Amino acid sequence: MEDFHYKYGGSTATRTMKCPGWAAMADDAKKNHGVVDSSSEFADEGTMLHNCCETLELEPDLTFDDLLERGMKYNNAVLTEDLLHSKVIPAMEALEELVSEYNLDVVEAERQCNVSHNIGGTTDISGSSPDVIVTGDYKFGDGNMVFAEDNNQLKFYSWNLIETGAFDHMELFADTKVALAIIQPSDRRDNTLDVWETTVEEIDKFGDEFIQFVEIAEASKPGENLCSGGHCQYCPANGVNCTQREDEAAEALSMLLPKDKDDVEAHEEYDFERALELASSLGNWITAVQARAHALLEGGFKVEGWKLVEKRATRKWVDEEKAGNYLQRKFGHKQVYTQKLLTPAKIDELNKKEKLTLRLDKHVHKVSTGTTLARASDKREALECHNTAEVLSQLGTEGDKEE
Repeated sequence: MEDFHYKYGGSTATRTMKCPGWAAMADDAKKNHGVVDSSSEFADEGTMLHNCCETLELEPDLTFDDLLERGMKYNNAVLTEDLLHSKVIPAMEALEELVSEYNLDVVEAERQCNVSHNIGGTTDISGSSPDVIVTGDYKFGDGNMVFAEDNNQLKFYSWNLIETGAFDHMELFADTKVALAIIQPSDRRDNTLDVWETTVEEIDKFGDEFIQFVEIAEASKPGENLCSGGHCQYCPANGVNCTQREDEAAEALSMLLPKDKDDVEAHEEYDFERALELASSLGNWITAVQARAHALLEGGFKVEGWKLVEKRATRKWVDEEKAGNYLQRKFGHKQVYTQKLLTPAKIDELNKKEKLTLRLDKHVHKVSTGTTLARASDKREALECHNTAEVLSQLGTEGDKEE
């Protein structure tokens, strides 16, 4: 996991290179706006799962069941049997695949390294064989799929490891292979392990470039050298004091969609690329503002015009077994209980424990629930769609209904 002692680390590498002014804005947010580093239930679960994998790497004789019995937890996040089989075991199997693929003879977990007092971090996985060095990172979220190709976080860790002598036991050349690996167990991925290869020369170039951006960041005053994008999502200044948002909000309001929904030419000329960038960036800002207001209200502060209320209540059985026995007497077993086949993903989880030989190919097929917007850099293949006029006509009809 990232060591937050360092001002510039792996998890903020892309932000530093895209928006070097973020550091000055973050410092200002902490000093003048009371912003403190906070966590979430998802972050806590990720930390707990990272700790599980680190423990298994450091204690090779430990079994998965031992991990459960040990009661691994972090804050309120606790290792469950479901998390063990859906996250931890697939992650460790992917690590074994990585070690086998590159015939690694040296593997280290949670290697901390730094190139200066404010640049450094902790690498989840580092390893080597005579002709390759490997850097890996665990990702346990199901929201954002992370890939190894040109991954700044992994390049940052590789650069730190090389610079601090982690691979001094081997002779490195400009063309020595560097394998960057993401391990992300998720039903949304076809493969838990994703690897991309580069060279020591390219990692050195990355390091030189990163130092330049850090120098810009260190020389920046609040409000200078800002650039918005997907890297804003976890920025401490997001939704607090980032002046970049004011300009974006004004620009977004000026980019109203064409009034005539049937005007094909107007839609073709509209700058959807920029509009979608603004929508993504301001969406992150909206989420940050809502989270901050919620936290303030929970802390007893007042937010004019807003209040906290209970979420919609749902009815639950006080004691499901007793309720089931009572209702069976009234209606019979078949009427009060249902039986449903587990999903293919849940069957996979079940079989990781049972280790049976299953042939599911003829029983399973993939069915998309529809289409969704994605950036052009997304790994998925673009769909070819037509009937523009018909789509715009439908938009017009739906708009009339809403009005």
